[in-house]
Amino acid sequence: MRIVLTDIQGGEYEPEDITEITLDESSDAVCSALSLRCAPVKNNADLHKIRAYDGKRLIFNGFVDLTRESFTKGGSELYIYARSSASLLLDNEAFAYTFRNPTAVSLFNAYARELGFEHNLPEVSCEALYEVQKGSSCFGAVNSFVRLITGKSLYVTPENVLKPLESDGKSVDGDMLDCVSEVRTTDRSDALSLIKYKREQGEKDYSVNACALVSEELKLNRRKYINLGLTPEWQRDFTVLDTLKRSFEKYKTLELTVEGFAEYGLMTEFSYTVSGVRERYLLYAKRYTFSGDGEKTRLRLARKTDLKEIVYVD
Repeated sequence: MRIVLTDIQGGEYEPEDITEITLDESSDAVCSALSLRCAPVKNNADLHKIRAYDGKRLIFNGFVDLTRESFTKGGSELYIYARSSASLLLDNEAFAYTFRNPTAVSLFNAYARELGFEHNLPEVSCEALYEVQKGSSCFGAVNSFVRLITGKSLYVTPENVLKPLESDGKSVDGDMLDCVSEVRTTDRSDALSLIKYKREQGEKDYSVNACALVSEELKLNRRKYINLGLTPEWQRDFTVLDTLKRSFEKYKTLELTVEGFAEYGLMTEFSYTVSGVRERYLLYAKRYTFSGDGEKTRLRLARKTDLKEIVYVD
């Protein structure tokens, strides 16, 4: 991995004596994060940007949030923490506005274009009102709309392109990986058996139930109450269904550690045999590390859970 640092004057540096690199990417986080330990750069430069390359391919493009120089009798060290360029969209607040019949592109033009981003967004729209509330981020203003229409979240590529986070359709045979370690986890803490919600403003009771049939098989008994009385009608069903789906996303996870830098993108589909059963997983997070122990990539995979059917009962 090659690292290039840029200071506020535009000067570029390739850090020397790198002792540690960590690169984190996750579908749960808007920004990727990179941390670095190396020798201090010359001229006490005020660092501004950082890029990372795998060969000639740009894999990280971001802004330096923090630098810390340490000096001891044993020598000196520079620590850098940076977030990807998506931090611009996350840190800047969106102006509050109610859009009539918006499209994904019109929202992008309103909130992201002026910050220097490009897009590869789906041609989606709605013939209704869409409200961007005060306190929303520029990323949230666009992402929430696209997710409401398509069910897919957005992410920002290292080239500053805003696009849907989705599988490329290819499948990786995880059984062929040369794994250093494997960790299997079952986490029942988030999975919901029932959502009770109010459909109309002024309703006294949470009169509508929604449940995933798989929850009966898994012996779950965890309910959630949602007041959708002030939510636009076209958003209500999605909100309930999305809440149920998200609660099962990390029910079964698999963590595989492999040598070197793994090039798989987020949401890549994996097939892997667990206890003799071939199962499908999606890559939702990965961490690359370089240190005295060598180069490793930790892949975090979530098993696809079949909810069987969503049942609504008044």
